[in-house]
Amino acid sequence: MDLYLRDSISYVNIHGPDRLIKKEARNLFLGSCFAENLYNFYKKNYIDCLFSPFGNIYNPLTLASSLSRLCIGTPLVREELFCHREMWRHFDFDSRMISTDRDEFLRIINNNLAEAHDYLKKCHYLFLTLGTSFVYRNRETEQVVNNCHKLRADNFTRENASINEMKKSMGYALESVKNFNPEIQIIITLSPVRHLRDNAVENSLSKARLRCLIDELCAQSSNMWYFPAYEIQLDQLRDYRWYDRDLSHPSPIAIDYIMNRFIHGAADDNFISYLEDMEKLNGILSHRILHHETKESVRFQKSRKLKFNQMIEKYPEMHLLKEQYKTQFPGM
Repeated sequence: MDLYLRDSISYVNIHGPDRLIKKEARNLFLGSCFAENLYNFYKKNYIDCLFSPFGNIYNPLTLASSLSRLCIGTPLVREELFCHREMWRHFDFDSRMISTDRDEFLRIINNNLAEAHDYLKKCHYLFLTLGTSFVYRNRETEQVVNNCHKLRADNFTRENASINEMKKSMGYALESVKNFNPEIQIIITLSPVRHLRDNAVENSLSKARLRCLIDELCAQSSNMWYFPAYEIQLDQLRDYRWYDRDLSHPSPIAIDYIMNRFIHGAADDNFISYLEDMEKLNGILSHRILHHETKESVRFQKSRKLKFNQMIEKYPEMHLLKEQYKTQFPGM
């Protein structure tokens, strides 16, 4: 980096993990919407990955119970579901995961849980992103919910979970994960998204508790690495132009920058080279062809297909790249 530029900002240095990440690794992502940003980055580049079957999970207590359920592999039963506004729902799953058909909803959710259970057993990296320490507890069951599904507010009590409570729950869940998959490496982040629904003061308190929690979890675990996405957004990209229109979420260009810092701080050279090739390939694939019959379009399509074949030959181990090739060129 240019020295003048480096000295004019609060540049956040990254101390990489003991084991650099490889492009061939299998990756499971759970947590808040920043975990989904990471997942989408991996998916866009045809890397073996799976996103949370629960959808987004914002608080550590729900994240811990979700991890424990995945390790045990316990399927849902019909009695766990509830109907609200003519849609079947579950408190552990986010509001995008609903259905008018109870049995179909149960079938899909259990299939997703079974897939994630098997994937967790074999995956190399588990990515966790913590969003907020504030939780909502169901008054009737006393259980912390992942999503309130727009039920009346008086159905829940709002609490700020203590560091000890979160540490106990997460510690137990992470031990279950390690017993289930002894070789797994855990990458944990603190979401850079500002939870201003809590208001700025409570958001600051929440992030501070979560950062202390992460520090204690990392101190007691030899297979966990913290990536400072929160500090990069807060201290280095501190201008509002790095935020989206809601002034809470990082802007797309900020997310791209944070992803770039993550890869160059945590991945090996082969992974970095692969992503550079995928950026060129995705650039070619993004071109729209308006008139397929013209000679210029035919030449371009042949050139695009040739480039794809070259990438497959260069990276034969990347099976998702081959699957994308079949989608891009049906019948091949």
